[in-house]
Amino acid sequence: MKQLLFWFFALLFFNNCYTQEQTVFEEEDLSVVLPAIESFYNARFSYQDKIIQDKKASILLDKIIPLESLLQTLSAQTSLKFELLKDNYIVISDFKKQDNISICGQLLSNNEKIGNATLKIGKSYYSSDENGNFKIDNIPFNETIIITSFGVKKTKIKASSHIYPNCNTINLTEKKELLDQVVIADYLTSGISKNVKQTTIHRDKLKILPGLIEPDVLESIHLMPGVTNLNETANSIHVRGGNADQNLVLWNNIKTYNNAHLFGMISAFNPYIIDKVNFINKGTDVKYGERISSVIEMKSNYIPAKKLSGGAGFNMLHADAYVDVPVVKNKLSFQVSGRRSYSNLLETFTYKKLAERVFQNTKIVDNTLDFSESKNIFWFQDYTFNMAWKPSKKDLIKINALHNKNHLNFSAFNKNKTNLYIDELDTQNNGYNIEWEKEWLPNLSHQIDAYVSNYNLDYSFSDTSSNGVIKKTKNNTIKDFGINYNIKYEINREKELNLGYQFTNKKVNYLFTDTDLGFTSFIDGAKNQTKANSFYLGYQISKPKNHLFSVGLRANKYSISDELLVEPRAIFQKFVTNEFSINASLEYKSQFINQIQESVISNLSLENHIWALSNSDRLSILNSYQYTIGANYSKNKWVLDLEAYFKKTKGLNTLNLDLNNPILIDYKEGSSSIQGIDFFVKKQLKKYNTWLSYSFNSAKYTFPDLNNGKPFPSNVNIDHTIKWSHFYKWKNFEVSLGWLWHNGKPFTHIRSSTDNNGNTSYSFNNLNDENLPIYHRLDLSAVYDFKPHQNKKIKYRLGLSVLNLYNRKNIINKDISYNTSNNNEINITDITATSITPNLMFRIFW
Repeated sequence: MKQLLFWFFALLFFNNCYTQEQTVFEEEDLSVVLPAIESFYNARFSYQDKIIQDKKASILLDKIIPLESLLQTLSAQTSLKFELLKDNYIVISDFKKQDNISICGQLLSNNEKIGNATLKIGKSYYSSDENGNFKIDNIPFNETIIITSFGVKKTKIKASSHIYPNCNTINLTEKKELLDQVVIADYLTSGISKNVKQTTIHRDKLKILPGLIEPDVLESIHLMPGVTNLNETANSIHVRGGNADQNLVLWNNIKTYNNAHLFGMISAFNPYIIDKVNFINKGTDVKYGERISSVIEMKSNYIPAKKLSGGAGFNMLHADAYVDVPVVKNKLSFQVSGRRSYSNLLETFTYKKLAERVFQNTKIVDNTLDFSESKNIFWFQDYTFNMAWKPSKKDLIKINALHNKNHLNFSAFNKNKTNLYIDELDTQNNGYNIEWEKEWLPNLSHQIDAYVSNYNLDYSFSDTSSNGVIKKTKNNTIKDFGINYNIKYEINREKELNLGYQFTNKKVNYLFTDTDLGFTSFIDGAKNQTKANSFYLGYQISKPKNHLFSVGLRANKYSISDELLVEPRAIFQKFVTNEFSINASLEYKSQFINQIQESVISNLSLENHIWALSNSDRLSILNSYQYTIGANYSKNKWVLDLEAYFKKTKGLNTLNLDLNNPILIDYKEGSSSIQGIDFFVKKQLKKYNTWLSYSFNSAKYTFPDLNNGKPFPSNVNIDHTIKWSHFYKWKNFEVSLGWLWHNGKPFTHIRSSTDNNGNTSYSFNNLNDENLPIYHRLDLSAVYDFKPHQNKKIKYRLGLSVLNLYNRKNIINKDISYNTSNNNEINITDITATSITPNLMFRIFW
């Protein structure tokens, strides 16, 4: 005990002796600090009183701190020059222009270190290290430092504010396009932002949405105002009365043509390797062409990864995994993903429910067909590869690849096992892209990329017996190659100029054949090629919370036409107050590739649309213009958004099918006129959000040779749509509930009559003169996140979703087919929507 007391008091004594040699000053006037320094270091200061007036310092006087280091600290804190002469004589003065200093700091953006950034000082260039730190000597005191790096805005700082050793943190602003000024930060929910030009889905910040167990890219867009989904499929995106094939769908600048798995039930893009999705439905930027409706642009990682990350999981339809691997930190990385269904091995309750919806009215589930035995094999898969390489401070090279495929093989024997029927259907899309971004100057950069996209649909039906083989085939292929070149010049922080050139070469083929006992006949087919050269110029002015103006001109020259199509685009927004803004837009667009209903009724009745190019024979180039006017109000967690629009489209094509003779098919050309209103209101509380949207849409077709030349409702016209959703978060638990209601889709009421000879004929009064019953359903989704391990970087997620919670029987279409074995008798059956369908999910993130 005595020894313990001895050491206790000894430590107190030595500590007291040591602390007596230290003096601490916190934000003390320099007039108080300087005398203490003179006494402590036996030094003497020379200065004018007015120089140190209002100057403060925070220092520690300690024998282990050299006087030179202490003076550097004082200089950094006060921006005064401390010059040490002989015999510890120190002169204090203001810095002059010719005086050199040392500067330092650390660069951050959104709490991320900005490594290898460029710092321009005069005519010299320097860079930060991998952790964003920098220290530069012999810099003029009054010099301005210009900081640039990929992903952040150009920033100017004063050297005098960062004198060594006062190494402050410099927060850089994330670089966004001028049009990206956010009007609504959380539009539907967290992770969805909206500005006057586009709606952006940020996948990593996205909260759960009604009915979505995972952040399905295309399904998320269905929840936007003005978007209808007539077939309950992911790729059935009808934006303001437009057809689904009129949407430009881009994955890392690759044009895609097969956008769904399981015949539309989920999107064909793995959402976990997509960083953000831009959805544009008006005032489209001039750099986007080829489609007359909306733009859906999916973007993956755009800079090299800093650390290893990834994830894996499964639900009741498929399993997937992805990994992001940094090869050279902040320099080179690659990302791979894979996803595959397992329905060919295990048919879960979710798959069976969706299969009932997809395969209804086909031989696969038609109970009226008498098969002795049958087998259905179906699976889908998709793979992606992304690589980012930063060879220098001003260059970024990216390589992207995409593959998706759906495979169906149905085989059956007839009752007597004398005939074997086989239906085989394959759809796939492969895409490749290489892109180079270059920053020539802090305000001048370019982006150039080249892509290849290949789409293929192959269907065959065979009837094999002892007499031989009867076979029908359908094939549709697209070979799409393009080059894009864009130059961006930032005139100043508010003005930007974009100009570019695009070249596209498309080859589109389709072919229908019929083989009967060795003899093959070609029923229908086409081989077309179109080259397009496009130039565009865009000018933008953006003053946040004041006004935004963007105007541009796009010129297209298609090889199938002598006409030069000039497309003006413009959008305007004005903030009346900080909370209230008004906007207007106009756009003119053209399209030379679209989908048409096949001219041969398929034996399976799946994938019955084919892609075709416009040509001089029967398919015209589509052209469309749209005007919009709207207003937005956001305050106190309330959001109100209102927009009215008018669209006019010319060059529409449709098949004129003779009901009494299905062999007689010809194309008719017409136009559409669409007008509508989208209204959105949202209230956000602490843990609960609710939003409601109402859309009115009146879309009319006019074909001079159809319906006596009178307008009639379009095939995708939905007059009234209501979407009401809710979101609640409690700790690590999220739940979302959504209700959808709309009036029924229009259809043509076909009448039949039988003459005295027993022959049946068909007729109708007007096209699309009746509507299906009202549609409504309720969807639920819930997820729970947890971290059971000490390693907090690993996160797990459990999820549950239920589609059509109260099991409403909705009719979404009328299916018309011909019974070729019974004098082409017409069979009209209802296509019903998805019944109550649960799904489960488990994921891991690291």
